[in-house]
Amino acid sequence: MTYDDRIEVIKSAEQRTHLAMALCLIFSFLIVESTDAADVAISQLSTSEVDNREVYSKNQEAYEKAIALGARVVNLPSPETFFAYWLPNRFDALNKKRLMVLMHGTDSNAYHHLLSFVETAQQEMFALVSIQWTWPSDEETNTSPKGKYLHLSPDAVYDTVSQAIEYMALNHGVDKQLCSWQGFGGSATHCAAYAFYDRQSSNDYFRLFIATSADTGASLPVVTELASGEHGKSPLKGSHFYLWGGLKDRSRAGTVKQSKNTVLQLGGSVEGLTIGREGQDGFNHNTRYQLEAVRIWKSLTPEEAVVPGSGVAKMRGRVTLNRIHYRTGSVQTVSNIATSFRPILDDKTKRMPSYHVVQDAVGKELTSAAKTKKSPIFIVEGHIDGNNLTVTTFEHAKSLD
Repeated sequence: MTYDDRIEVIKSAEQRTHLAMALCLIFSFLIVESTDAADVAISQLSTSEVDNREVYSKNQEAYEKAIALGARVVNLPSPETFFAYWLPNRFDALNKKRLMVLMHGTDSNAYHHLLSFVETAQQEMFALVSIQWTWPSDEETNTSPKGKYLHLSPDAVYDTVSQAIEYMALNHGVDKQLCSWQGFGGSATHCAAYAFYDRQSSNDYFRLFIATSADTGASLPVVTELASGEHGKSPLKGSHFYLWGGLKDRSRAGTVKQSKNTVLQLGGSVEGLTIGREGQDGFNHNTRYQLEAVRIWKSLTPEEAVVPGSGVAKMRGRVTLNRIHYRTGSVQTVSNIATSFRPILDDKTKRMPSYHVVQDAVGKELTSAAKTKKSPIFIVEGHIDGNNLTVTTFEHAKSLD
């Protein structure tokens, strides 16, 4: 039975047409006027004893182990799913707070997958967020890998990931631009799509995509669209990948090698490709492979420029409107959760931190201007106070030149 035969897409996600998804990605600044509801939604998320999909009750051993190690659960209203997160000891004391987003295989769960990475995360001192993106269609299939599973569509998954990252930034101070993404099996198949969403939305969360025991979904509609040239010759330019496959995992070693060509054809960079002697779970249960990927991830973090913690500054940079989808019944709204400004340096090897644009009168004008301009590049003058930027004047810059 093929992977596609085992998956039944949730109807609400299926109703989002491919065209609508593409338009949302391309026109990433077309959002509703009011941002207050979205801001409140993120700030009002909190930990819960149990998850809203009742995955905990069907996977009690993994759930109890994860909770015992300090994992916490956060339920999301839209899409209706959850994520589990874990922090290493002394995480609050770190200057750079990194986060790895984990996505389990089709017939697994967020708790079980998180447990596979705690040892490496503690050693290398980064946080974990594990996304629940599939669940059995009925209780009888929960223990059967051959049953049908419901799953979130790729764009809904990316919305879920975005909410999780924004939550972790708000509540635990993670650096949103120092994240990595790790997918196993079915979730790894969609890694090229997630990389595309991350580039087109200008969220720029991920320094590295780690795809294990799967191909990169060359036959998926969104990847086929990327290969057609509709979004330029190199739609994944600037995205970095680490690929892993196991010799004992049927034909996966071969498909992983083919995935390298797919990534390169789309303009991405393959920083590492490892074929292990193990089977499908080899990467999940071998810290040597995990550490190899983590060290590549850390090596890709650009050197940050030294900037004053406070004071007046005039800078050219990119305005980003971070988007989240919200659904009330059958009505879906795309809302802005925050407006960020990241200065652009002439020295491309250095990276400036992004600032939160304070939404006073001028800040709201800048947010409104960013919605209507094709280019998100602005010259901004204002006052910096830590991570906050209070804008006094701004003007639109047509390009990076």
